Amino acid sequence: MSSRIQPRNKQLTFTWFEGNNGMANTRGAGLDPSHTADNQLPAYPHPLASCLMPVIAMLAIMGLSMLALTIWQKSMPKNVTVPIVIGLPVAQAQDKLQQAGLDFEVRKETQPSETVPEGSVLSIAPMEGRIVKAGRTIKIILSSGTAYSTVPDVRNQTKDAAYTLLGQEELTVEAESSVYDATIPENCVIDISPKAGTKVAVHSTVKLVISKGAPPETSDSPGTNEIVSQHTFKLTINVPTDATSSDIVRVVVTDVDGSREVYRKVHAPGDTFVYSVKGHGDSTAEVYFGKRDFMTQIF
Repeated sequence: MSSRIQPRNKQLTFTWFEGNNGMANTRGAGLDPSHTADNQLPAYPHPLASCLMPVIAMLAIMGLSMLALTIWQKSMPKNVTVPIVIGLPVAQAQDKLQQAGLDFEVRKETQPSETVPEGSVLSIAPMEGRIVKAGRTIKIILSSGTAYSTVPDVRNQTKDAAYTLLGQEELTVEAESSVYDATIPENCVIDISPKAGTKVAVHSTVKLVISKGAPPETSDSPGTNEIVSQHTFKLTINVPTDATSSDIVRVVVTDVDGSREVYRKVHAPGDTFVYSVKGHGDSTAEVYFGKRDFMTQIF
């Protein structure tokens, strides 16, 4: 018996002979014996390619994911820094925020400050220097200015000038008293309380002493030294309701000493209050709302 191994059609074929009859058996390694030399086997991928295909698919998925993430990041608003605007007038602060790509909202409420002028930015949220997304709304709180006023020196000023100065400091006159003074002209301020230079809360009230001028000269004529009694009357004052806005209410008393303003203060339409007036002898009290004389009382 003899055997030989020869390549045939890229497959191993074993041929051997049995006996003398010349018959041969042919078998392919791992193949069906029915295959002949002319029949081709199916083509299979190379083993290395089969191993690389999952890796290639995974890399493709990762690449697509990175591309999607990059596109998403580019579509998001960019980061910006909140600029420094505290202490600036509100218009300038708004310009700086817009230039930085930020929106803004000015809150209705204000807060007093001794350092930041009225109408300027007192605080913001988020704070200055924070990193935020472009388009973020920055909330602004403005300063209402100082919470205090300084009582001005209105001595020797006319009453009208004194009221103007007090109004500039947001102060109002609570009451007036009138006395004779030989050195201070009539209708000018002799003194103010609290004293000039005192620091008080805004919208506080003060009291004025107004000069009636030099005291009247005495006479030896009979009856001129007669003492005229002083009397007090309580006025119930109802401010007219048909006015459209607040105004100054003034009370003017006329008696044997002459005419003098004894009350001046801002009131709203419809206010009601009681005020006591004093007079010597036959007296008349007239009440004004602005320039309107709406009440006269004889007492």
